Amino acid sequence: MMPHFARAAFDAIRMQKSGPAFFEVCDPILLASESRGTQIAALYRKLANPALRLALSRAGLPQLSDPALAGAIRGAIIAARDAISPDWVALAKPIAQLLDACPQPARERPPVAGLARLPPLRAIEEVIRACAAHLLECFARRGFIPGYAAFDLMGDPGFRGQELLTAMAALEARSYRNATLLFNLLRVFLLANPAAAALVSPPWTGSSQRLSSPVQIRHRSAYYDAFFSEALTDYLRSGLATPRETAAARKAIATMMDFCLKTSGERVRAPGGGEPVTAITALVSPPDVRMTRFFWQLKHELGFGAYIPDCDTTACAISAATRCGFEEPPLNYPFVDLFAARQTGADGAQRPTLTINDHIAYDGAILTWIENLAGELPFGNDIDPTLNLDVLEV
Repeated sequence: MMPHFARAAFDAIRMQKSGPAFFEVCDPILLASESRGTQIAALYRKLANPALRLALSRAGLPQLSDPALAGAIRGAIIAARDAISPDWVALAKPIAQLLDACPQPARERPPVAGLARLPPLRAIEEVIRACAAHLLECFARRGFIPGYAAFDLMGDPGFRGQELLTAMAALEARSYRNATLLFNLLRVFLLANPAAAALVSPPWTGSSQRLSSPVQIRHRSAYYDAFFSEALTDYLRSGLATPRETAAARKAIATMMDFCLKTSGERVRAPGGGEPVTAITALVSPPDVRMTRFFWQLKHELGFGAYIPDCDTTACAISAATRCGFEEPPLNYPFVDLFAARQTGADGAQRPTLTINDHIAYDGAILTWIENLAGELPFGNDIDPTLNLDVLEV
């Protein structure tokens, strides 16, 4: 990988600049004295680090040689910074146009050859034992089983101009809109300059992309604790666990269920009024999130501080607790009522605000996010097929 970065850095620095660069557009607006104290400026200062400046120093955008378009982009950033109630869709339109002018090719995954015959049962059991041993070793070493996340500045090929406008209309929190606006403007400069893109997002082979170390964020989530608990429960029921593994697995399951149902439980409004009920939040605050102080602070400074309960984590936690034989107070509530209150229907009472999945016939589907007692709903609401499978399972 090091030869790739050396070659990509050489190419990025020596490439012919074809127009204004990202930092040349944003520095005069977001490093100016009048921008101090604004969230979008704080976010930009994190992006404007020396490494990214070097990578994008020659990554120009020829379209911005047009004074009208350059003025529209600057006007959008100023409105996001200063306007009390910006027209988010209108100010995102010039960036949406640039995204569509620089299409990102979808990656073709290589075909996976099928097996000529099924592996023997002994080989399958060896894989099961190895996976269980890995989970138990992780838990013994850390006291939890970590999940991982990563930033990818190149974004998703399916997220183009129309998706940007949809997101800007649907997101509720200003910080999320600021982040969506800035990151997609940055994407345009990467998409238009393959040499810079290769330095920021290295190529990969195989069927999935590796999480690269510089942006790997280790954390703990009730969403994954629920899955890990179910996996260990299945291992115990398989009859493959040794007595020592059985004791370790039971301890790990009990600890993870406590994290799901108690530590990650958050009170929300009950459907139709009445006493608040408990739903499950995927990402809780330190120290329980087990994220490094650097990444937790970065998460907040980038505008992703507010996290609320969601139907998916709630469904997964209930499913895992039920299969693992736990009986906790949150499970006594008839959660079918909580899910039904967030179910879409022909009457239009519940409709998604984030309509990226509008090509799916979603009548009867469950919306993702649950408003907390403070009334926060920073992501708007969307339709997620995986969530609905989890609700059906529970």
